[in-house]
Amino acid sequence: MVKPEDFPVVTILGKDLYEAIDIKHRLKGYDRIAYEIFTLHETLKYGESADEADGERIYRQIWQVPGWPTLPSSTSAGRDFLDISRQRPRLTKDDIAVRVWDMRNAPCQNIYDPHKETRDVEQELILRHINQYNRAPVGNKIEQKRLDKGALNPVRFRPTVIGDIADKLFY
Repeated sequence: MVKPEDFPVVTILGKDLYEAIDIKHRLKGYDRIAYEIFTLHETLKYGESADEADGERIYRQIWQVPGWPTLPSSTSAGRDFLDISRQRPRLTKDDIAVRVWDMRNAPCQNIYDPHKETRDVEQELILRHINQYNRAPVGNKIEQKRLDKGALNPVRFRPTVIGDIADKLFY
């Protein structure tokens, strides 16, 4: 399994961006990433993406934070991040930063599951957070629900049946 330490990291401060879409310009060409959206005081969310280029998922999420000169549409994706903004009413774009683990050059371990490496890093980051703080970040609700239910493994697991079978047969 890959670890976060295996990859180069880029950090982008919200206060250095004029518009939320500017993060897409900074992450041009990044198509396989794990990421953390955080403040000086806490990690808000860990995530991953292996099918959306240029930090599209991050852009949609940070655009929900107040302080940008334009507002996202009420139907835009990334609205799940609104819950974080509601729980942190004083949070503005100048308070957030994004850390990105660049996994573009990592060989794909499972051709049937291009998210395997990005998901492994995301899950490792969430587990480390849980081990340190006894809770998942506020934006990782699925993991927190599993913790609250007493799940042994609070991190979501997405099996790829075809890939797992193929791995056992051919490797």
